[in-house]
Amino acid sequence: MEFSDRLKTLRLESGYTQQELAQKIGLSSQGAYRKYETGEGKPRAAKLEKLASIFGVSVSYLLGETDIRSSSDFIERMANLSEAQQEDVIKFLQKQEDTTSAHQEENSSNSPQKKR
Repeated sequence: MEFSDRLKTLRLESGYTQQELAQKIGLSSQGAYRKYETGEGKPRAAKLEKLASIFGVSVSYLLGETDIRSSSDFIERMANLSEAQQEDVIKFLQKQEDTTSAHQEENSSNSPQKKR
């Protein structure tokens, strides 16, 4: 789901008007907020964080990078898995962390050193 769609859905679920949210995040007008919902504009990091906090979701969820609304949502999903499934998820996450670490080390060793 696109950011603009997700934002509008969250606003409607929460019962806020565009004007109310504009005021809550420090925008000068409802029109500025409307651009977020129409896809004409995107908020900067500080406003994204405010919006995520208002809706009780992660910035990643708000941006459409994940369908997990928050860390508590992840914990709840984990709790619904069997012990064996939980272990599989943990192994998968550890493998992802190892892969990420290896890529970071590889990239840092391949990047040119700054001359002093």
